[in-house]
Amino acid sequence: MANKIKKILPNIVHDYQSAFLSGRLITDNALIVFEAFQYIRKPRKKNNGFMGIKLDIAKAYDSMEWHFIENTLTAMGFLMKITNIIMQCIKSVTFSILINGQPTNYFQPKRGIRQGDPLSPYIFILCAEVLSSLIEKSQKEGYVHGISIATNAPKISHLLYVDDSILFCSAKPEEAKVIMNILQIYQEASGQRINMEKSEMTFSPNISMEHKNNFQANLPICISDCI
Repeated sequence: MANKIKKILPNIVHDYQSAFLSGRLITDNALIVFEAFQYIRKPRKKNNGFMGIKLDIAKAYDSMEWHFIENTLTAMGFLMKITNIIMQCIKSVTFSILINGQPTNYFQPKRGIRQGDPLSPYIFILCAEVLSSLIEKSQKEGYVHGISIATNAPKISHLLYVDDSILFCSAKPEEAKVIMNILQIYQEASGQRINMEKSEMTFSPNISMEHKNNFQANLPICISDCI
């Protein structure tokens, strides 16, 4: 099943995601991220610049809701038969805990996907497409402005590689509100949680501390000089 999904993923997953996909390398997005942060650090007019956010997802695999996975597969056009087989693979897991060296009775979890399961990375990527689509929709509607690192280059609002998510936008408090709203919608739907304490954001050097604090009031993430 993992091999079957692997073949079709490049056709349904946006270029924003670069991990575990045929014909794409995880280093592709890593290089673009490096160039994007170099662009952000260029001096500009006061309080007129950009910022980048590195999101940390807490227990990315463990907290994903099963109904969210099923709804995502259905929305992406997977046949009901295939969806049911995938969900059966996900839900068939059982666990036993060692207490003082003795295993307890087996129990079945109610959410999450398994570490080491060949299906898990592909399921995660498919579900991350929901977050990617929410960001892309806001960008198309003009609520979030990505960055263009060269003349005629496409605007980049986010890049993903497995559970690492990098977001780019204008350093404006109203865009912080939009991003926070997107994250809240995704968290409520998927069961995943953004670890705000471990996430970081950095600004163009000309952005004043007052402006940064206004942005942070709407998006409570740690400010860092270097990500």
